[in-house]
Amino acid sequence: MKQVQGAFESGKYGHALALFDQLRQKDKVQDTACYHVVLQKVLGLKGDVNLALALLEEMKQEHDDPMSLVVLGSHTYNIVLNGMASRVRQNNQERRSSFWGGFRGRGEEEDVELLLPMDTLYLEMLRRGLSPDGHTYSAMIKGCVSAKDEGRALLHLDNMLVQMAQEVEEEAKERAKEGIVVKKEKSCCCGLCRCVCY
Repeated sequence: MKQVQGAFESGKYGHALALFDQLRQKDKVQDTACYHVVLQKVLGLKGDVNLALALLEEMKQEHDDPMSLVVLGSHTYNIVLNGMASRVRQNNQERRSSFWGGFRGRGEEEDVELLLPMDTLYLEMLRRGLSPDGHTYSAMIKGCVSAKDEGRALLHLDNMLVQMAQEVEEEAKERAKEGIVVKKEKSCCCGLCRCVCY
């Protein structure tokens, strides 16, 4: 795997993918970290969402194999979601820099279409019983803002705040069980949510 990382770092993208493919064919890619490195490079260097999704499918198959050490968790989904959000932003920037992209509304439907695979991946994550975290919501919001879909961005922000409030409530209950006194304030310093002060 060090050879694959070295090839990526020296700018030999195609060679790195070929080495990784050889390792996969020999069943030598057995842990999650190897996939994460390649996913980050594939998305970060080339924005290749299709290859990232193909690797994610492969990880799902590996994850379902009881002999495999590949674990499919929130972090994996976050890497792909963040890469997809960056692709939406990149599309938006490319369009703005082109002559026709300067006309309002042109191509924005294309950006919204790019959000559909993100939504699908987000829902799949939930179906697998994985909890979204701040990184998940950050990627979803970034994609929505880049696509100028403010309504969807606000929906994800609302979901994040609800989840945070639930986590704070659960933590307060756990602390109460341990005998730690928890004082609840009506609002936090920002006035947006209830927080627990210790």
